[in-house]
Amino acid sequence: MEQTFIAVKPDGVMRGLCGEIIKRFEAKGFRLVAAKFIQPTEDHMKKHYLDLAAMPFYAGLCTYMSSGPIMAMVWEGMNIVAQGRLLLGETDPSKSQPGSIRGDLCVNIGRNIIHGSDTAENAKNEVGLWFKPEEFVTYQLPAHAFINEPTSFLAFSAVSLPWMMFLRGDEDRSPAEMEQTFIAVKPDGVLRGLCGEIIRRFEAKGFKLVAAKFIQPTEDHMKKHYLDLAAMPFYAGLCKYMSSGPVMAMVWEGQNIVKMGRLMLGETDPSKSQPGSIRGDLCINIGRNIIHGSDTAENAKNEVGLWFKPEEFVTYQLPAHAFIYE
Repeated sequence: MEQTFIAVKPDGVMRGLCGEIIKRFEAKGFRLVAAKFIQPTEDHMKKHYLDLAAMPFYAGLCTYMSSGPIMAMVWEGMNIVAQGRLLLGETDPSKSQPGSIRGDLCVNIGRNIIHGSDTAENAKNEVGLWFKPEEFVTYQLPAHAFINEPTSFLAFSAVSLPWMMFLRGDEDRSPAEMEQTFIAVKPDGVLRGLCGEIIRRFEAKGFKLVAAKFIQPTEDHMKKHYLDLAAMPFYAGLCKYMSSGPVMAMVWEGQNIVKMGRLMLGETDPSKSQPGSIRGDLCINIGRNIIHGSDTAENAKNEVGLWFKPEEFVTYQLPAHAFIYE
């Protein structure tokens, strides 16, 4: 079982391909163990590409890779370095097989959308360069035994919660207002391999990802997050469950995104959610409704502030912005 470093490059981010790429790694059966959305410095990229320092394209490559946001990730699985490279395809998209990421999604070698470690040694070095030990999340995919032939299998045991979620109403907001919302793929969504599909939907809608991290929150953190529900009988169980596994925490930006984001999520109870919504399409039970989204602009501001520091945000402009907003 090994790890590899995968990064969606600025061109992949700007084209809205993070979700599609994550979805492919999840579908393969690999496990995400660390992720962050970051705009690296040119010095950082020079360290990353140090083995290419003698090449004529080195300076331009480092400048380009630091010119916009990157989705940096560590994935884990059997023989993942070699298999990950097969998933990516050839460095030159024109030589990549259909079905590979580059074969399907890009054309030019200078805009080949994704980086993946090419050897186990380089993977170890790259993982160490981009992530600190405390940024990793340890958990077990429930489908592990059906992906890898196991010598032993440690099943992930989630807390059984007979609680009901409290449905809060949305506020009417001006469609011209650019705002942020907090979105989190819950442990059940992560363990079912739905991060990529959920991110893909927000990208396809035209919203912009401005912060993200893959984290297992503490129970105390979840108690702060759900403080407004402290009087509810399900509060303790909810906080315990939400800290029982990894969460993909994100901040998305767009006009009227709090209200529109809630529409994308669907009703808190999936059985009442419309087909086409995330919960309407992807889940069944109210206690395993896979995703959280801020319900008001005020709560969004508070939740964003609770989960992210100012230095964890990335500022950039989507090239399709003028074709999303009037």
